[in-house]
Amino acid sequence: MLQKSTRLKLGCRRGPGAAARVWQNMVDDRATVESSTVGRLMQERGFTVDEVRQAAQLCPQLEHFQLEGTRERLNYISFAAERGLLGNVSMNDYVCSQPWVLNGDMVVVHEDQDIIVVNKNFDIRLDIPKGEEPKWVREPTVADWLADRYTDVCRESPKFVNQLDYGTSGMMIVGRTKRGASKYSRLFRERLVFKEYTALCFGHPTWNSTEVTAPIRSSEGFKMEIASPGDKSGKLSTTRMQVTSRGRLKYGPHAQEPVSLIRVHPYEGRRHQIRIHLAMTGHPICGDMTYAPELHNKQYYPYRLYLHATKLHMTTGSECIDLCVPAPFEPIEEE
Repeated sequence: MLQKSTRLKLGCRRGPGAAARVWQNMVDDRATVESSTVGRLMQERGFTVDEVRQAAQLCPQLEHFQLEGTRERLNYISFAAERGLLGNVSMNDYVCSQPWVLNGDMVVVHEDQDIIVVNKNFDIRLDIPKGEEPKWVREPTVADWLADRYTDVCRESPKFVNQLDYGTSGMMIVGRTKRGASKYSRLFRERLVFKEYTALCFGHPTWNSTEVTAPIRSSEGFKMEIASPGDKSGKLSTTRMQVTSRGRLKYGPHAQEPVSLIRVHPYEGRRHQIRIHLAMTGHPICGDMTYAPELHNKQYYPYRLYLHATKLHMTTGSECIDLCVPAPFEPIEEE
């Protein structure tokens, strides 16, 4: 029987320099950025015209960010600044040195009668657990975003098929029906979904590809750790990694430090599996304050965890779904 194939591939086969070229080809009208909707919003929130122009010079697509998402980002950054979570810089300096933090855009990349696949942004919760309050006024969630757009998504109990960490961006699946959620949850449970992530990591690995197999167990709080030999609480976990490019960061607190883009395939999908296994290799993910805090001892902090769920490939009966959304990281200076 022939399979029906659904494909969305947004530039995933481009060469290593493609991301930089795409960014360079974005509309760059810096002379008028302060009069754009995002520019006006920034000025309303206390940024000067010069600061808006400085941000646009680093990030030419700034004025094309979705206004709703940028407003939510500013609310979050203000919340973080009040609690000293940005480092030893002002909110304005933090934003102007890495303006990509203002990108709060989310989009739907696939939908059918059973599921919706959304490209989740970084630093956003899936939902707010029952009994908890929002961390700040009008804290957005993925569930809220979807419920505002789809009447068949329940704001209080959305049917998330897969999970992404708070700081991880990329594709995640939401069931529109119990049947749809159950069908795709089974695929994940039986390891029948091909998943690929992109990580931006510190350093230049001596290997081009490697595989890490190490059991993972729960640690303090929400953290995970490598289980000791003989510890039966550890769950077997294997992650394959392939370096796609090496270079240096151009902006932010780690500017000019060596970094590598790494394609990652976790076989299981344990909590924090990719983050722990990359840290084991000596090349933790940039912005991972949990598993590499000693590498982030700078005046201020990276604006995100540089981990993105890039590809999903699933086959259900006669239908094949093949999706790809490239990592939205700013370009690096390749070597």
